[in-house]
Amino acid sequence: TISTSFIFNSDKSFTFTIDRRNLDDTMMANQAGAALQRQIDEVVTPTVDKYRLSVMVANAGTKLEQTITSENAYESFLDAGVELIEKKVPVSGRIAFVTPAYYKLIKLDRHFISYGDKANEIAISGVVGYIDNTALIVAPSEYLPIGTNFMITHPVATLGPVKIAEYKTHNNPQGVSGWLCEGRVYYDAFVLKNK
Repeated sequence: TISTSFIFNSDKSFTFTIDRRNLDDTMMANQAGAALQRQIDEVVTPTVDKYRLSVMVANAGTKLEQTITSENAYESFLDAGVELIEKKVPVSGRIAFVTPAYYKLIKLDRHFISYGDKANEIAISGVVGYIDNTALIVAPSEYLPIGTNFMITHPVATLGPVKIAEYKTHNNPQGVSGWLCEGRVYYDAFVLKNK
């Protein structure tokens, strides 16, 4: 048996209040539940995503360093696919996280437009959803480390556990006339050595 232990390194929390007068003055526009959900959607989830992607890039088994242009964007993607096949990464289920700049270059690459899987669909609709059966997720550039144009991965390669994800709203806690919103998320990401 192989024993593997994982030590979590990311423990983030937040606290904010919504004053009762502010709530009344904005005609209930700043409701505690909606504000808490906005915090999760716009701060917590992007923070976790950025962290996980940075761990995946830092621990990538192969890194290809190339200057990508609209002339070689598709070829670069194919080169990465060749590397994954050589490493015996399953073809089915692969995911590519791409920057908007790379997404633009792949759509402008005449080789992809002419010969790619979805050449006809691109010509008709302009949509790029898959390249060589690899799902594309266009992520803001800040989500990937500087110098990373795209990353192809497979779900079996990385664990993304969340040990604690706790969010609460308190109505009129001591010292606050209104609502206190709190949250904590304890998470990490681990790239498995055998993957």
